[in-house]
Amino acid sequence: MGIGNRESGIGDRGSALCTLHSALMTAALLAAPVLTLAGQDSSAFRFQPQRALAGVALHYLKSNVDGSHQTNLSVCFAASDRLESFKWRAGDSTATLVKAEVDWRTFSIRRFESRQVCGTKDSIYTTLVALEGGGEVVVRFAGREWTVAVRQWPWHSYDFDLASLGATMPHLVHPEAAFEIGIMDVEFGPGGGPNVKDKGAVQVVYLGGERHNGRPTRRYGIDGPGLEQQGGLLWTDLAGGYITDYEIALPDEPGMKSRKLTLRAVEWMTPAAWAEFRRSRLAR
Repeated sequence: MGIGNRESGIGDRGSALCTLHSALMTAALLAAPVLTLAGQDSSAFRFQPQRALAGVALHYLKSNVDGSHQTNLSVCFAASDRLESFKWRAGDSTATLVKAEVDWRTFSIRRFESRQVCGTKDSIYTTLVALEGGGEVVVRFAGREWTVAVRQWPWHSYDFDLASLGATMPHLVHPEAAFEIGIMDVEFGPGGGPNVKDKGAVQVVYLGGERHNGRPTRRYGIDGPGLEQQGGLLWTDLAGGYITDYEIALPDEPGMKSRKLTLRAVEWMTPAAWAEFRRSRLAR
């Protein structure tokens, strides 16, 4: 299934669109103990099953703010707590696929796997797992394993294109109130070795409503040490709460001078359609 113009009403949709998974998730959350982690403040969020994005695919164009260095990025929500991000360029035979799980008690990533995809094969090259009951994550990369303390919860990854932040923003209790998150990212040292670092806090501040790129949105300012004080603007869909666009001064990979994300289409996708979509985007 290709990228279409089938814009869906993904706001406060009725119970008929809520999945059984979401209902079971809600029951589990109500029964689960609240985690008390150092630096955790998830009070800005409350899981709302009717606003989960299960079955939704968001198709973006990623580039520098000036529009150069373009890449395609699609984020599909396989379930209320699982999302996959697929990044590719037309004509390439390889792509990047990231699979992540969201913990609705902390509104942070529970598990994260980054894969390189080539044809029908893929290989995991980075795994990150949050430890239960403590403010730490375990990282596995190239045969190495180490533990990193997390100072700020909820946390998200800028290298992951803030996809998990996009999953959690529909669950803001007060979407027009300011809130704070942490940023955790992989960095490579001078010798090429990886290091996962808690980069610090980022503040997200509501700036007002506006019609942006043809759709009603909320506009936020986003900046802080976690973005190396090179932040910018972020927009969310007024009804659905998911990220539609952002323009941030901080680059995230070689060849980039900044970062811009622009939503091109929204559609419903079954797991089979999502798998076929990924296969069809890779050059044979």
